[in-house]
Amino acid sequence: MTVSKVEFMDSCPAENKGVLENILLEFEHDWFENPAVKVEDYVPPESSENYVAVLTELARSEMELRSEAGALIDAKHYFDRFPALRQHADARKAMVFEEYRLRNGRGDRVAAQALASKYDIDSTDWPDLSGVGSKSRLSKSMGRFGSAARQKIQFPKVGDTFEDFLLVGQLGEGAFGRVFLAQQGELECRFVVLKFTSIQTDEHRLLAQLQHTHIVPIHSVHRLEGMQAICMPLLGLATLDDMIRNFRQSDGNRSGLQSHALVQTVNRQREQTVANTIPDHDKEKHFHQRQRLTAEALKVNDHPSILDFAVTFMAQVAEGLGYAHQRGIVHGDLKPANLLVNDDGAAVILDFHLGHAASDNIGSLVGGTL
Repeated sequence: MTVSKVEFMDSCPAENKGVLENILLEFEHDWFENPAVKVEDYVPPESSENYVAVLTELARSEMELRSEAGALIDAKHYFDRFPALRQHADARKAMVFEEYRLRNGRGDRVAAQALASKYDIDSTDWPDLSGVGSKSRLSKSMGRFGSAARQKIQFPKVGDTFEDFLLVGQLGEGAFGRVFLAQQGELECRFVVLKFTSIQTDEHRLLAQLQHTHIVPIHSVHRLEGMQAICMPLLGLATLDDMIRNFRQSDGNRSGLQSHALVQTVNRQREQTVANTIPDHDKEKHFHQRQRLTAEALKVNDHPSILDFAVTFMAQVAEGLGYAHQRGIVHGDLKPANLLVNDDGAAVILDFHLGHAASDNIGSLVGGTL
């Protein structure tokens, strides 16, 4: 079958796919700052079980970046530079397909069989891209980062006004995005979450199709100067990742296994965020009446194991994922940091920026887990 970025990543153990994505993000971010960066500086040791998988994705990424800059480097260059890419059958096929895709994308009219035969590769399952001459039909296989992401983007900062939103606090950041706590002026200064990204994703379109208790809803989408911003409701401020870290920090203490430890984690995360981001005159007005999480809300008492919460929580996650899958949508990056514990103690699936339709054959992602 055609070797897409998603499919090739299956050679990576599930627990390491997030690491691979971070490596790719770092490489591409650094490349935009300085195109002289080397793939060699980002790959793990050759003895690593993920060496070939990481190397292949980095090489494909560099090939695409250089092609967009007008200097396409062929697969042979990478085979000579990294012999492991030639020796590993899946890696060799992935690299040659990448050259085939990029050359046809710029109008070279290359036949799959003619190129693949040079490297003893079976290309009978490859799509016919000869004569496409346009990146529009190849958008689903171009990787996650469109041309807007290649530019130096100046993200807004706390205190800025964006349309009707006042950015009052920053909740997170990455190489290609920022997440803010904001107040929406025309709607009684309600608090919302604004997610800015320089990557033109389909996240807003996917969320618009998913109306489910355990999937974060979308209010609106906005665009400005190479960025897109997604507005979502503020449902909570603690994630499953926060819960796990709190559990590990308990160091085996019995309280770490009890429901009140969960409650403390959620409420502490909320209070710290409020203290660090919300203007003093708004704290009581907007947050004083927000329900603090209780053991009753978690449907456990102060004595049973954390397993009671975990089983209920993950059942809710499975319900949300099942709903999305029934509608042909795959999340693509399921991990604890993307699972919110809302103010009622329930699970809410966040961050569909790597999401895609299950029917996509070529693959639009660089990384992800589910």
